[in-house]
Parts: sequence; C-alpha cells; structure tokens
Amino acid sequence: MPAVKIRAAERNEINEVVAEALRAALQSADGVLAEPLDPVQVLARGLVFLPDGTVSNPGGVEDPSYFDALEAARAASREDPLRDPLAGA
Repeated sequence: MPAVKIRAAERNEINEVVAEALRAALQSADGVLAEPLDPVQVLARGLVFLPDGTVSNPGGVEDPSYFDALEAARAASREDPLRDPLAGA
C-alpha cells in the first residue's frame, strides 16, 4: 500500500518536498517522521512548556546583557511619537 501512495504522489507531480515527506512518513515504522522537516519544527521540539503556561527555550540566550541591550533598543524606538499614516492624506 505505501508503494501505491508514493506512485500516486509522483504521478500527480506533487512538489518534491511533499513527496519526500510522504516517503519518509510511510517508511517509518509508526508513520511518524523521525526527523523534523523544517527549522520551525526543530525549534518547536526544543521548547519546554512549563506548568504555569510559559514556554522556555533551553537553547536560547541566557546573557543578561543581551536582554539589557534589547530593552534599550526597544526604549529608543519608543522615544519618537507614532506617525499617523492618514495625516496629510
């Protein structure tokens, strides 16, 4: 049956990425992909969902000076008043 699905996918000229994902899923024992297909899935698998509803990224930045610089950049961007896109139109 998996071979029939793969042939059908190839005959309908499915995008090569989709056809490859189909092959990988059908060849795995439980039908679940062993490796994620894109970087977003890799990131999502590395996140830790905590009981209080927050999400932690163990592979993320833990340097306090980074967050200080980020907050300084955000504060600097808030110094100028917002521009009204409809003013003068």
